[in-house]
Amino acid sequence: MLDLARRFHVSLMTIRRDLAQLESAGKLTRTHGGAVLSKAGIVEFAFQEQGKQRAAEKCAIAKEVVGWIEPGMSVSLDSGTTTLEVAKALSTIQPLTVLTSSLAIASVLYACEGIELVLLGGTVRHGSPDLTGWLTEENLREFHVDLAIVGADGVTSKGAFTRHVDQTRVCQAMLAGAKRSLLTADSSKFGNPAFTRFAKLTDFDGIITDSGLPAKEKRWLTKAANDVIVTKVS
Repeated sequence: MLDLARRFHVSLMTIRRDLAQLESAGKLTRTHGGAVLSKAGIVEFAFQEQGKQRAAEKCAIAKEVVGWIEPGMSVSLDSGTTTLEVAKALSTIQPLTVLTSSLAIASVLYACEGIELVLLGGTVRHGSPDLTGWLTEENLREFHVDLAIVGADGVTSKGAFTRHVDQTRVCQAMLAGAKRSLLTADSSKFGNPAFTRFAKLTDFDGIITDSGLPAKEKRWLTKAANDVIVTKVS
């Protein structure tokens, strides 16, 4: 703790108080002379760090998504840092009904009075604040929305991919219950497949990415997809 006090130019009493508050919040566990991240704190840190990667690109994609949505619509959002940015942008569109499997998205939208937030049931996925499993999939079958917005861990000419099998089934159920659908993925995801495919590119009404998309990826993408929108990153 003495090292922390010196690093941040504060007293030992201040460090002890701050560590106690973080431990009460479940973000760390105090040890003799210091502290380590709790399991919950590690997951939160990892998710936040992932969100910081290509943040400008994700923000540009989110702004483009807003143009597809009008007040009074119903929208479903899957989990991920790109769809989290979309959720932040949607907070200005009211009234709106949002259906999601993401605890992070729910935490962003729950205080918006003009948004009716529907959080799906299910099992919290290890390592990420998301809900998956048979309960999530069954719940999704009871809903029909105007627009489904999903992300991907990888995109190739064969389709959109995710690293997790359980997330595959959730995305498929979300797409099946929507009148229209959007795939939101930053340019680094293209040309790189992940573990399992959850949709063909033609399953989406539109694919939104950013201007960092390489020319070779853009060529096959525009041929394989229904509508490709490339946003400018400011």
